[in-house]
Amino acid sequence: MIAGDLAFVADDESGLQVIQVYQSEFDTENNVGQSLAVDGAPDTILRARLTSTEARSVTWELSADAGADWTAFTPDGPWTRITVPGDSLLWRTTHTWSRGVNPTVSELTLEWLNEHAFITSIADVPNDQGGRVMIRLTRSGYDFVDETEHLITNYHVWLRIDEVGAREAIRTEGVNLDDDRFGDDSTILDWQGKRYLVIPRGGDRGGMPPGIWASVGGFPAIQQDEYGFIAETLADSTMMGIAWTIYCVTAHTANPVDWFASAPDSGYSVDNIAPCVPQNLVFGEPGVLEWDEPIEEDFAYHSVYGSESEIFDETATVIGYTVDPTFDVSGDPYDYYHVTTSDAAGNESAAATIKREVSSTPGGNAVPTLFAIRAARPNPFQAGTSIGFDLPEANHLRLTIFDSTGRLVRVVIDDHQPAGRHQVSWDGTNEAGQRVAPGIYFARIAAGSFKTSKRLVMIK
Repeated sequence: MIAGDLAFVADDESGLQVIQVYQSEFDTENNVGQSLAVDGAPDTILRARLTSTEARSVTWELSADAGADWTAFTPDGPWTRITVPGDSLLWRTTHTWSRGVNPTVSELTLEWLNEHAFITSIADVPNDQGGRVMIRLTRSGYDFVDETEHLITNYHVWLRIDEVGAREAIRTEGVNLDDDRFGDDSTILDWQGKRYLVIPRGGDRGGMPPGIWASVGGFPAIQQDEYGFIAETLADSTMMGIAWTIYCVTAHTANPVDWFASAPDSGYSVDNIAPCVPQNLVFGEPGVLEWDEPIEEDFAYHSVYGSESEIFDETATVIGYTVDPTFDVSGDPYDYYHVTTSDAAGNESAAATIKREVSSTPGGNAVPTLFAIRAARPNPFQAGTSIGFDLPEANHLRLTIFDSTGRLVRVVIDDHQPAGRHQVSWDGTNEAGQRVAPGIYFARIAAGSFKTSKRLVMIK
């Protein structure tokens, strides 16, 4: 039984069901069918376009004011300005039957634009060191060349400051710029050379949500359907959890007080790049691994593995972790050792590998099997440093010091050296015996075909 917009249906399995059928939304005499409300958001709808798969005996109209006024639309046509903007979108169709043509619609896509832009996605920028996301947004309905009242000239991106300490510092230490373009109830503060928009609770001028918003940057409006903008984040996500950053985009006209804010949305960045492989991995002394200090600013720790294979794979066993560029493996006998570097985001580098292989001379002194320059101790240094090197066989060896420009500073050794482990000091002076300036230097060693270098840091 049907009564008004309700159908009462009974069967043996489900009992009585009451179904809302909206019978009144179909005009049987004129073959006109009307939809239910399409968009339930309170935002004003300015323009729309539709795409449909249909028999061409169907015509379309859209209304943004709940059916009070209608605008004709052509399927697959351009963005069309709705005659009377509103916040309740409906569509209706007129099906004109003709012999041999069935007036049907099998697929319909509706798109619409509001006064503000709309953030469609926030995604991590791939293959970078983190700290950035790509924000994509759909343009404002006023971002059209035929707009006469509120032509959008540019967009601006903001991120919300949520850390309590930072918010308090901005409020108490920030300088009020007396800029009321965002409304009388908002404030623009300058703190440490950066501008922040403060909108109190209950103050949502232009739709901007309450909070302290940092200016990230902006870009001009050029009538694109979609824009992309790379924005900074407050922090990177790591193995410890997701670090969300909340963004808002404002669309601005030539009139400073005439602007529109998007709904906020959030995203996060990730450090996608693993650290460098540890360099110059050697046995500094029997049973003790040494390698260069890491260069990554977000360095977290080193992992030391042992295995029976030269290939670093899942069969390797973790021996331990260290933040120092040295590790004693004398109590963990393996054929091979692998060392990796991990950063604060949890990225782990490929492994540096070394074989545990030491022979002995008839006199009982250990002789290394590979040429190597060992880690300088100390490094950084002030008065001087000690540089170690390994010679598996007697050879002529030249050890020199160069500055960061490649200029020769000092020849430390240029002579024949016996096989074995050696240690030599550099007192931080040049060939004339004068102390050199603090900075970056390189110790270079050459013995036969073997050549390598070690970075040295001299401090005040």
